[in-house]
Amino acid sequence: TTEERIAEGGRIMKEAGYTWDVEPAGIAGSARDAGVIYGEGLKLPDGSAFPDITLQAPAPGYDPKRATAAIYIEQWMRILGIPVTAEYTPFNTIRANENSGEFDIIMLGWGLTAFPSYLCDFFTGATGVGDGSDNIGYVSPALNETCAEFYGATELEQARELAFKLQEILATELPYITLFTNPIYDAY
Repeated sequence: TTEERIAEGGRIMKEAGYTWDVEPAGIAGSARDAGVIYGEGLKLPDGSAFPDITLQAPAPGYDPKRATAAIYIEQWMRILGIPVTAEYTPFNTIRANENSGEFDIIMLGWGLTAFPSYLCDFFTGATGVGDGSDNIGYVSPALNETCAEFYGATELEQARELAFKLQEILATELPYITLFTNPIYDAY
């Protein structure tokens, strides 16, 4: 439920040391009575105010699904007291900001191949940074080691098992958060 989601988000943030002047909460009840209490005065674990941040996302004309997702994310973050503003930004500007590190949060999307080499390509330097990291500065020795095994696999089943391991590493370390995928169907 909405109440449970807000409570869980608040619990995770409290566990990490965040505090509020007004804690976020969900108000259960009928459609007429239900609602939310927006978190206010969010403080970082060191006690300083959480800074205003920006979520750069493609505009509706470029990608209506990502543009809509950005507004949903902004709303949920604001409920939790995070002062975020979603800004529609040209895709090439988002990419340039990613490469330069000039961003708080960015939203990108890719077309992916059936063989999951992108699990390594996106996160081990194949995107243009020479130090073994991707453009956002993510470096993972565990991922790099598993990618070396993945690329060296000679049996499809071995590659499949390593792909699952790569997904576990990425889901734990979270350099990116996957929002959704667009299924594509071909008819002929």
